Amino acid sequence: MKAVIAIMSASILLLGCATTSSVTTGAQGTIDQLHTVAFVPQGGSSVDVDNDIQRALLAQGADIRATAPSGTRKMAGVDAVVSYEDVWRWDMVMYMKSIDIDVFDANTGSLLVAGHWENSPLHGYQDPAKVIGHVVTDMFHKMGWGHPAKYGVVTH
Repeated sequence: MKAVIAIMSASILLLGCATTSSVTTGAQGTIDQLHTVAFVPQGGSSVDVDNDIQRALLAQGADIRATAPSGTRKMAGVDAVVSYEDVWRWDMVMYMKSIDIDVFDANTGSLLVAGHWENSPLHGYQDPAKVIGHVVTDMFHKMGWGHPAKYGVVTH
């Protein structure tokens, strides 16, 4: 009986520590290869997250040509507009609860691909740079863009 309780407890802890990640595609076939982007930084968010996203985009071969104000979906001179929303919580230290990264067609403003990552209810203290790198890599891989080997494709 003790063994069953121990196994059930361990299972609950493991399931509670699991993060989730997903990539959803929108408008297909509008951009064969993503070369240039405009980046929309989040006001009030950490400059570190802005830098992590920009590094992940650069690692996939995207050239960041401009920054754009919040709410921008269309912009001349680039292939796509990249924006994000991150949520942070406090538990002894700050940790990233979730992040959503969206890539929009700069000509039409339509959503091309969205990446989502969420920490588990019994959260861990994952490195935001690695999480963001994996999400961006998964997004580029799903769309057939970039260099998926850079961070290694993560599937969940």
